[in-house]
Amino acid sequence: MVINMTILHFSASAGPTMTLLLGAISVFMPNGYLLYNFAATFPVDFRYEGTKAFLFRHMLVITCLICSFVGLVWAGQLLHWPLVMNNIPDGSVLSDEDVGNGMNAILILLGGLSLVLCLIHWKKSIVPLYTPNANESNDKTDDAAVDALTNEAADTNSPTSDEHELGQL
Repeated sequence: MVINMTILHFSASAGPTMTLLLGAISVFMPNGYLLYNFAATFPVDFRYEGTKAFLFRHMLVITCLICSFVGLVWAGQLLHWPLVMNNIPDGSVLSDEDVGNGMNAILILLGGLSLVLCLIHWKKSIVPLYTPNANESNDKTDDAAVDALTNEAADTNSPTSDEHELGQL
């Protein structure tokens, strides 16, 4: 949660409220929901660079932390650190050095694979959310169109000058 809150605030330039909400929610929900819209409950509305910073920095930090802990346990097995060796029962599958080496190597390779899959997810799923569709002439995904629509909606919700004057009487 703290990692996500730090990345949201400093890298993705999220406001304090959004940082607190998304940071708390990230404990319970997969982070993919945080990238564009949290399950349609409230709009996250990050700009392209904020989304990119959040996704890649989050994945890099989490993957590096997990791989470093796996590497630390692996080093403990290879160097026979008492803290690690005392927690592996003698009859366990993990007591076999080849199995331990294989499992640790696979875990670190899966960490690397998760970074590659993160890049593919970015290219195939997230970038199209920010790219206007060339085939549709009425696509409103660019920032200027979204801002214009937001301002238009705000204008329709504000009182007209007649209503404002009547309210003051």
